[in-house]
Amino acid sequence: MNSKSKKTILFSMLPVTFAVSYYLIGQPKPEVTSELTEILPNGEMKVSIMKKVDEETMKWLDEKKANIQSLIAEQTGLKGEDVLVSATSESTVDATKNQEIACSVVLRTESTFDNQIIQNVVDGIINVFKQDSVGATINKENIVITNNNDVLH
Repeated sequence: MNSKSKKTILFSMLPVTFAVSYYLIGQPKPEVTSELTEILPNGEMKVSIMKKVDEETMKWLDEKKANIQSLIAEQTGLKGEDVLVSATSESTVDATKNQEIACSVVLRTESTFDNQIIQNVVDGIINVFKQDSVGATINKENIVITNNNDVLH
C-alpha cells in the first residue's frame, strides 16, 4: 500500500474511534461496594455491606477520628502521629436504622497498657460519637485497638 491509501484508512477510522470513545464515556459507571466479613465466635461468617458515605459524613468522620486520635494520645502518652484511627459507617443490606460505626485503632508502639487505660480509651471513643445528635452508634464490640504486637481490645 502506498502512503496515500494508509492515510485515507487512518483518517476514515478516526470518526469510528471517536464514536466508540464517546459511547463508552457515556455509559454508567459500575457501582463499587465494600464488604466486611466478620467471623463470629461460633465459626459463622457475617457479611456486612458498607454504605455509601457522602462528603458531609466523611468530613464528620474525619473530625471524629482527629478527636479520637487526640484523646488516645492523651490517655496513653503517645504522640498523635503514633496513633492511627480508622472509623467507618457500616450497615447490612436491609438496615434502615441509624448508621452504626466501626472503629479501628493502631498504636505504633510495642508498649502494653493496663486494662484501665484501654477501658478509658474505649469509653472515650464511644463518648466522642455520642456527643452529636447525628444518630450514629458505636458499640464496644465494634472497637478494635492494637499495638505493634497484639490486640489490646
